[in-house]
Amino acid sequence: MVQLYVPAHMRGRASAVVCFIIYLMGFGLAPALVPIIAGRLSISGSAIGILAVLSGLLAILLVNSTRRAFHKAESEDRKFRA
Repeated sequence: MVQLYVPAHMRGRASAVVCFIIYLMGFGLAPALVPIIAGRLSISGSAIGILAVLSGLLAILLVNSTRRAFHKAESEDRKFRA
């Protein structure tokens, strides 16, 4: 998806940045948030479930917020290629 928003000469770099951000969130932020949530809510077994639900809701919100822009960029790309 990132290829639609950046110039051709920057596509590789932009894809690498997106992959790096996803890596940081998945392997850096998530393991740190589980004990923080468990400590704040004084629960131990369901902290991973709470984090999964919150992450899912955040993902849904982010996808919905960018959907219009993505469809607009995709239609402009189709017009450009035709």
